Amino acid sequence: MNPGPDGMWPMFLFGFLGVFVITQVHGLGHRLARRPARDG
Repeated sequence: MNPGPDGMWPMFLFGFLGVFVITQVHGLGHRLARRPARDG
């Protein structure tokens, strides 16, 4: 694999980080959305 913008690593890392961030935000959103509904 050749390093650089034409390499496969930037795309791979971007996709991996994207999925990780989306899952984290999704989990956080569920937690934050569930708390006020239960207390309310």
